[in-house]
Amino acid sequence: RHHRLRRRSFTNLDIKSGKEIKRLQLSKPEEFGEVFFLARSPDGMTVYSSSFRCVEAWDMALEKPRWRQEYPSRRLADLAITHSGDELALRDSMRDEMILLRSKNGELQRMWKDSQSGANSISFAPGDKELIISYDSQVVVWNAVKGTIEHQIGFPERKSNLARPAPDGKSMVIALDDEKAFQVWDVAKQVVVDQLRGHKAQPSEARYLDDNDLFTSDTAGVIILWDMAKRKPVRAYQCNNLEVIDLAFSPKKKRLAAACEGGDTVIIDLKNRELTSSICQLRRIRPR
Repeated sequence: RHHRLRRRSFTNLDIKSGKEIKRLQLSKPEEFGEVFFLARSPDGMTVYSSSFRCVEAWDMALEKPRWRQEYPSRRLADLAITHSGDELALRDSMRDEMILLRSKNGELQRMWKDSQSGANSISFAPGDKELIISYDSQVVVWNAVKGTIEHQIGFPERKSNLARPAPDGKSMVIALDDEKAFQVWDVAKQVVVDQLRGHKAQPSEARYLDDNDLFTSDTAGVIILWDMAKRKPVRAYQCNNLEVIDLAFSPKKKRLAAACEGGDTVIIDLKNRELTSSICQLRRIRPR
């Protein structure tokens, strides 16, 4: 997802109180511009950020940069990390290329030509051998090793905002610009097998907790937990009335954090499925 950090800094927050513990300053704003995309290592100890011409890795334990790669002649867009945490994927929208870096040191691993237009989301499929990219008019499943296209799902007159693969790799959820429902697609057969209806606004993000539990969000501040075996909603959480920008699980998957427009970060306790706290503006919110 698209994260704009105008002050180019990370803020460490105490989950219980919502108070700022420390702010970590990234590179100077005049050097590389605003940060647009973030990714996190599986253990949560490294955070990766990208602007148009720079990628940085931050060691969150030492609270200092681990490495930084500059690309003066490129225009980087989006950022994804493998499930293993070994590689990062970026897209150069100026040269129409996909770039894969070693997450440990930022070294170039491989690169291939990508002439598709308007990438809206990038994520690795389970096993990290496939890269799923949602473009303006289609969703493409790339072979992340060979740089070749394995599957294409086209939307000639519609826009696909995001595509997220299921943990088994056999299906994915896709959100289209003009629909309030998430579509469930069979990847191999390239057909819609179901639709997740429950949101009353435009879908904004989707994250699988496990094989059965899926969390989705929308532009009206609502998060829905789905039972994917039954394809039915289990519970809805009202964050605020603004867009839920991103969803992220804690490293041990005990909590779900939702970043919302307006500065709210909502925390959901995944053990009892209760919304336990809301930080930044410190609002108490109850599940519906």
